[in-house]
Amino acid sequence: MKNILRWLTIAAFGGYGIISLFEGLVLMPDGLAARGAIYWFFILPFMLAYGGLFVAVAYFVLRRQYRHLRTLTSVLAAVVVFALLTFLPRDLGLYEHFLARDHSPWAIFLMLFLSLAALLLPFYGAGWTYRRVQAILSRFIPDHPPLRQTEDPCATASL
Repeated sequence: MKNILRWLTIAAFGGYGIISLFEGLVLMPDGLAARGAIYWFFILPFMLAYGGLFVAVAYFVLRRQYRHLRTLTSVLAAVVVFALLTFLPRDLGLYEHFLARDHSPWAIFLMLFLSLAALLLPFYGAGWTYRRVQAILSRFIPDHPPLRQTEDPCATASL
């Protein structure tokens, strides 16, 4: 059963990754001016990263490199937390609130503190998330693969 689920995971993630790369690269609409800078610097790298994530998951499962899959999952979780914490002050309207107030010296110091927190907290939050996800997944996926047992225990001693 585990082997069937493994191959289904490989087929699903690999197939979706290849299809998304194919649709993004070959079936590109002509209205996007595929030779322009927007395509080469924004659309193409995003499509390659998006499709590459699914292909990488299929590759790691195929090669049974589950600890690399753990690292990939941790990095993706950290990127999501970083993006959420980066846009949180703007979405809460904190900048507009402080800019609309009077410009007293205390408000300027408070805005300086808020700006430093908005600059540094996403990095600390992403690092903390990366470490936490690594710790949680390390309970299920060991750091080192299990040692293989040979038929003759003395055969490895002579090497």
